[in-house]
Amino acid sequence: MNASPPRRGLGLGLQLGLATSAIVVAVLGTLTLVQHERDGDSERRAREALLKESLAPLAADIEQAKNLDEIRERLMSFQQAYVWRGHADHQVDLVDGEGGAIASSFEGSLVRPPDGALQARVSIVSPLLEGGRGTLAAWQDGTGLARDMARQWRAEWVDIVVTVLCILLFLYVANHFLVTRPLRGLIEGLGRMSRGHLRSLEIRGGANEMRSLADEFRRMGEDLADTVTRLVEAERRALLRSDDACETPGGASPAPPSAARKANLKADLMRHYLWDKCRLLETQEPGADGARAAAEEAWNKDAAEAERLGEIGLKARIEDAALRILDPAAFERLSRELAKMRESYGKWMMEREEEVRTALSGEGIPFVSVTNRIKHTASVHRKMKAKGLSPEQVQDVIALRIIVPAEQDCYKTLKVVHRIFAPELLRFKDYIVEPKPSGYRSLHTIVRATEGPVFEVQIRTERMHRQSEGDHVRYKSDQALPPRGGLLQRILARRRPG
Repeated sequence: MNASPPRRGLGLGLQLGLATSAIVVAVLGTLTLVQHERDGDSERRAREALLKESLAPLAADIEQAKNLDEIRERLMSFQQAYVWRGHADHQVDLVDGEGGAIASSFEGSLVRPPDGALQARVSIVSPLLEGGRGTLAAWQDGTGLARDMARQWRAEWVDIVVTVLCILLFLYVANHFLVTRPLRGLIEGLGRMSRGHLRSLEIRGGANEMRSLADEFRRMGEDLADTVTRLVEAERRALLRSDDACETPGGASPAPPSAARKANLKADLMRHYLWDKCRLLETQEPGADGARAAAEEAWNKDAAEAERLGEIGLKARIEDAALRILDPAAFERLSRELAKMRESYGKWMMEREEEVRTALSGEGIPFVSVTNRIKHTASVHRKMKAKGLSPEQVQDVIALRIIVPAEQDCYKTLKVVHRIFAPELLRFKDYIVEPKPSGYRSLHTIVRATEGPVFEVQIRTERMHRQSEGDHVRYKSDQALPPRGGLLQRILARRRPG
């Protein structure tokens, strides 16, 4: 079923700009509104304080007045002075303790202050007032304050608009060079990849995340191209006649006998040393003196040396022994999980073995053996740490190993495996054509059955299997192993000073 093309919509730059604008307007608008209210309250309090201060001289004059007429005259003079200054909407009243009007700067009854008016009150002490006390109350029209605040509010909104426009401008420029242009190049490159140009992805500039994303896609394209090439080559080799000369990679001429003997002697000594080191680690407790240092050396150096020698089984034992000392809790936990996996999928793995045997027999392809295995603990731990995976996400924890007589049979078997199981993209490796530095040769493919976990299938000849499992088979029996600690102790003794 073909997926319908996505509907065209707003570009990333425009969407980002609109979203940013909305956020900036909301945040700045809210902050400005709160600040505007605070400024308005502060300005009102300041003007009312000035109005109250202006009443202080009038209050002193009223307290010294000899009669009510003199009080009214002074109120009128005060009012006239305010009118001359342009404050026509202004009134001062003298009220008694009960709130009753005694005198006013306007003739007639008291005028109620309009909404929003500035107000101030000053206490008066005078024998002319009932009870000897009263209040001088003044109000002033607040329209001017409202106009000033509205003008300030408009200026603040102009600042917000200018700020938003500047942000949008800089955001557009940054988005164009860091995101939009690199992303457009990435999309065009992916389009070329979809048309078969798998190695054509390249972008210039952009944010680090964009370059990293392009690099990941580029590596994916290169891996896909390499995988397709290997699969095509594997299909081609499945049709070719086997040739014993193919068993020797590279067709290099053999080394002179004396050089070969020296190389073999050196390799044998290193194998003895590594097996001695492995047995020593397997007998050490995690907290023993020197155990951790020896385990770190084994984890970082000795395991790689064992792999270089083609000692895959020895490498696994060294890694497990070292991990048991370096991280006992992780080793025990992961070992239990792998044991549960082995128990859960034991029958299922046997069924997959039988399925492969039946398919190979049906095609008339000879095979020596079909076996299964669970990846050793330390190898799973390394992959989990390197890629941030859980045990279930490591795709080669479970594996089938198929051993066939000849190299041509490897590729024929691969074709059958890919017919009965679905191969996983980018997970095919041809170590026959391109052996590992240690000389390891085999076909590796990750596949998926109709049910159950993803698993690995390894296909190799008997000769390849002997080389991978190594010539270390003779060291696996206790009788053939060197005395415990003997060679290792002699080597360490030579390193001691004196």
